[in-house]
Amino acid sequence: MVAPSFADIFFGNCAKNGIVLVRLSFEEVEEIIQYVSENTGAEISVDLGMLILGLGNKKYNFNLLESFANRIRNGWDDIDLTRKHIQKIELFESALQ
Repeated sequence: MVAPSFADIFFGNCAKNGIVLVRLSFEEVEEIIQYVSENTGAEISVDLGMLILGLGNKKYNFNLLESFANRIRNGWDDIDLTRKHIQKIELFESALQ
């Protein structure tokens, strides 16, 4: 999805579900709407590595938290991220016993 703004909670939830949200200026969004209206079948590409949205011969830079980009790129959910710390979790659990 492309828009000038998104609610923070919506932005975070989309990242958790593998949906890329691209924040662009109002003018850039208007430009994209105009292009897509005039070019049936136009394709938009998103490069998460370079943080670039491509449409026709235009490129739009956008920002995305690295943690969100990694989550989307790798298909990680909250459980996957928790599992990355399994040794620390097990150490903590054993210290409690």
